[in-house]
Amino acid sequence: MVADCLPVLLCAGDGREVAAVHAGWRGLASGILGQAVAQFDSPPEQLIAWLGPCIGTGNYPVGFELRTTFISEHAAYEACFVEHAGRMHMNLRELAKQQLKRLGVTAVNVSERCVYAEDDSFFSFRRDGTTGRMAALIWIS
Repeated sequence: MVADCLPVLLCAGDGREVAAVHAGWRGLASGILGQAVAQFDSPPEQLIAWLGPCIGTGNYPVGFELRTTFISEHAAYEACFVEHAGRMHMNLRELAKQQLKRLGVTAVNVSERCVYAEDDSFFSFRRDGTTGRMAALIWIS
């Protein structure tokens, strides 16, 4: 279940293993994607990832210290932050994509839809101030 955070669905190329991950900045900072990938018997290069709708960069202001935290882990994460009008904005999708690639997951499909901007289609706590959730589902047939 997600609202503004990023749903990440993972599967093995042969379809025998799946995982659903709720990836906000805290989860990405604590290595949630690496933990999920480690649970698979299949090697990372045989996994497929889908990054679903989430809050877009332009609508996701964060503290400058968050940028420092991620860049201290890996300098390339600087590309996941943009300063605009004196505020720092974070790109959850790009950060997750970079982390997955560093883990060896190269098949990464990305939805560019912004839950904040698309109020007719998605919930956004940051936009509305009320709770609501969307489900991202994956299963084995």
